[in-house]
Amino acid sequence: MFESFKINIAALEALAHECPMPRNVPTADRSQDFYEKILETCTHEGVIDGADLSALNFPFDINNDTPIHYDVFISYSHLDEEEAEYLHWFLTTQCKLHVFLDSTIWHSADLLLKAIDDKYCKNTTNNNYNYNKRNFSTSHVHTLLSMAMLNAIKRSECFLFIESNNSLTLKDGIHDHSLSPWIYQETEFANSLPKILPRRLHPESIEKAFAITESLAAGGILKIQHALKTGLFHSLDVNDLKMMQNRKGTNGLDCLYYQKDILK
Repeated sequence: MFESFKINIAALEALAHECPMPRNVPTADRSQDFYEKILETCTHEGVIDGADLSALNFPFDINNDTPIHYDVFISYSHLDEEEAEYLHWFLTTQCKLHVFLDSTIWHSADLLLKAIDDKYCKNTTNNNYNYNKRNFSTSHVHTLLSMAMLNAIKRSECFLFIESNNSLTLKDGIHDHSLSPWIYQETEFANSLPKILPRRLHPESIEKAFAITESLAAGGILKIQHALKTGLFHSLDVNDLKMMQNRKGTNGLDCLYYQKDILK
C-alpha cells in the first residue's frame, strides 16, 4: 500500500455518460452448487481446511505460481456494485491498470456460509439453525474474508474508496461514518498499513498510524455506526480519471501522485 484516494459516485456517473461500459462484464460464480462443491473439496476426514477454503472462495490472480500485485484496490458499498464495476472496467481497459474488485474475482462469503450452515449448523430435532453453531461458523468465514481483504489491500499500490449515500451515512464535520462493517474494516486496514513507496519511484517506506474507532447502536433494526478516517484520502474527479486514461498504466498513477503533491 502506498496511498489512499476517494471519488464521489457522481463523478463516476458523469464519466459513464461520456465513456460507457459494455454490458458483458464477467463476474464470479454465485451458484449455491458451487459452494457445496468447494466445501466438499476442502473437507478431509471431517475437518475443513481453512487455507484451502480461503484459496478457493477468495482467490487471487496468479502468474507462474506467483501472486499478482494490484495497482488499485476498490472499496465500495455493495449497493453501488454497478458503479464499482464501471470504475473497475474504466481503470482496467481505459487506463491499463491492474485493479482489484472483489465481485470480479471472489465468490460470495454469504453463500459459502449458508453451505456450511446447512451442513453443520442445524438442530437435530428440527430444521432450524442452531444459534451458537451459527455464531461459530460465521466467525470462521468472516475471519477468512477479513484476512483475504487485508491481503488484497497489502498487495495493492492504491486504495480507492467510492463515496456515496450508501457507503457514507452520517457526517459530523470531523469524521465520515458508515453502517457497513466491511467498509469500516477496509478503510481501517488502509489507514493502518505502512505506506511503501513503489519501487519504481523510490526504495523507501513510511508507516501510517493506526486509526481510532467509534461505534454506537441505534433503532429496532441493528445498526452500528463506524467512524471512517477518510479525511486524508486524496479526492479524485473526472479530470483525474481522464488524465489517467490518457497516460496509461502506472505512468498515470505517477502523474497523479505529482498532481496531488504526494510526490514533490
